[in-house]
Amino acid sequence: MSTPTTSTTQAASPARRSNLRGLLRTMRPRQWVKSVIVYAALVFDGKLLHPDLFLKTTVIFFTFCLLSSAVYIMNDLVDMEKDRQHPRKRTRPLASGQLDPRLAVAAAAVLGLGSLAVAFSVNFWAGVVLVAYLVQNVAYSFWLKNVVIIDVMVLSLGFLLRVVAGVVV
Repeated sequence: MSTPTTSTTQAASPARRSNLRGLLRTMRPRQWVKSVIVYAALVFDGKLLHPDLFLKTTVIFFTFCLLSSAVYIMNDLVDMEKDRQHPRKRTRPLASGQLDPRLAVAAAAVLGLGSLAVAFSVNFWAGVVLVAYLVQNVAYSFWLKNVVIIDVMVLSLGFLLRVVAGVVV
């Protein structure tokens, strides 16, 4: 005979795994490649092999990866109801119910605040650039994605901000 705690833990485990899988999908790690552009300054300045600069740039690379994941989560939270009506987007973890929205909110907050804190600890101006990236993406998620031409400009600004962050570190 199993104890209630054991059966509860076993029953919660698939839901927990589903939530974690859904969270990982919502974070879109395949999009992290976009942040490689932070290394451009090191490459073009001939300093790619300087260990201290490479390390700082690598940390900023990861902060951009995590901050962009927080942005993807936030955007999916904002669009959750609309995505449920979309033939392709309805399979996204939040829209499909695979990911608990409360976990998504908590993850977005931890990823966002954590990445900003790390960026500021590496370089004040890199932190400022990441704040600008976050602000532009919040504006995009709530308003700017519905404005023709501006939406494309905002998306391209995200790449420029990555380059700028690489330059300042």
